[in-house]
Amino acid sequence: MLEIKEVKNGIEENGFHAINNFLSDKELNLIRDEVEFLFSKNLIHGHGFSVYINPRRQEIPQAPSRIKSINLFEKSLDIMEILQKVDPEKYKNIRLAHMAIYKENKNPEWLRWHSDVRNGELTRCQIVLRGGQEKSGAFVYIPGSNKIDDIPYRPSKEYLLNNKDKMVMMNKPNGTAFIINTDGYHSRVPVETERISIMMDFVDKDYIKNNANDLGSNLVISFHQLTKRILDNINYFKIDINPNAFIANSSDNYRFNQKLGGYYMFILKPLYIIKSFLGKTEDY
Repeated sequence: MLEIKEVKNGIEENGFHAINNFLSDKELNLIRDEVEFLFSKNLIHGHGFSVYINPRRQEIPQAPSRIKSINLFEKSLDIMEILQKVDPEKYKNIRLAHMAIYKENKNPEWLRWHSDVRNGELTRCQIVLRGGQEKSGAFVYIPGSNKIDDIPYRPSKEYLLNNKDKMVMMNKPNGTAFIINTDGYHSRVPVETERISIMMDFVDKDYIKNNANDLGSNLVISFHQLTKRILDNINYFKIDINPNAFIANSSDNYRFNQKLGGYYMFILKPLYIIKSFLGKTEDY
């Protein structure tokens, strides 16, 4: 049974909390089969397949509406309800701002340590479907860094050195839901094989309205996903955004800026290999 006090303490004190078995083994196996098929081809092969963000990273456009084995909108509602129990006042106007499924393949570089610098406005849920272990892109966080006032985007080398022993690697079993305050410093280890994960971003509706180019995707809900529970809670999915605003790493953006579904990214792959040898790290 989920203990709300433990979730609240984890998020507020450490900056994160792990919910074990958020996806059952059956749900995990079903969604894996679906996403691996969608990642197996590029958008040029048909509507619903993946796009390449760079030669090592793919996304499924409008992923929530493409997945049929489980209702990802109901799963996002599970997280929203947990957050509202954690802090009813802070999360009373929370909305699902963005949801995506990413695949990262054979990336030998650490993600640079950083804060999302949104003053506690963004709460993220990450669910790893495959990988996410010590050699396959495990998420790493510095507990308590979420409480730093006016936190810089990048931590200093001195800060990282002083907090090296505090760093927590979230290499829990696939299907675990990690609720994360992205203001805290976070990274991920290199991906020697592959990592596939669901990302859900939850933000106050007024923040979305006032920061249209930062957060707020035009997510599509399919007919089969309009269950009674979703319809009864439809306001949690209604956000007031400018339809012409396109945030980075969203289907809104890819429609216009990822020509041929980003397939041309393969041409750039040698440059990424050279970049790795030079010790450069990616930043996205």
